This record gives sequence, structure tokens and C-alpha cells, in this order.
Amino acid sequence: MIHRKGDFIFPVEIAIAFDNGERLREHWNGGDVKDRWIRFTYKKKAKVETVEIDPDHKIQIDRDNFNNSHRVEPDGSATSKLTNYWTFMTNSSPNSWRGGWYRSEIV
Repeated sequence: MIHRKGDFIFPVEIAIAFDNGERLREHWNGGDVKDRWIRFTYKKKAKVETVEIDPDHKIQIDRDNFNNSHRVEPDGSATSKLTNYWTFMTNSSPNSWRGGWYRSEIV
């Protein structure tokens, strides 16, 4: 189901990826004032893995691009990458928590 959150009606492309590798593109005209959502139904054995609105990033007036995609199964790779990056940066910088030239002492 695709849901339009704002009042601006705009046609969008939707990319759907299935677990068997198949990919589809759908088009939605954005509905009218009353219809704020649309449901796409597929009769397949394959399950939907991901859905992305505006996969080519043509719409520049979208306020929040982070709500344009959804994964059926959560993917923790982004969280792991950010955690590793944060750990590396805090442990390797001279201003790290364990000391360095920024350290203050009571004498």
C-alpha cells in the first residue's frame, strides 16, 4: 500500500523487488483529494522484498526522502556501519574520550 501524506497530488513511479529477483515498476497518479492511498496486489509465489517510491529521485520537492522506501525484512547493515564508524572516530581522534592533548587534570 502506498500512502500520500501531504495534500500535494503528484504522479510517482514505484519500484517493487521480489525475493525471486523479479523487479516491477508501477505508476500512480497520486490519487485525488479523497483517495490518499493505493494498494497493489500481485498473485505470485514470490514475496515482496522492497518497495521504493520515486526510485530515480526525480521529485525534488519531497520533504522527507527517508520515508520513500520499505524493506519487509529489516537490514541492520546501516546500523552496523554507523556503529563501526563512530567507534573508529572516537578511538582514533586526538580529542577522544581516553585522553590526548585535550585532557584536563587537577593538580
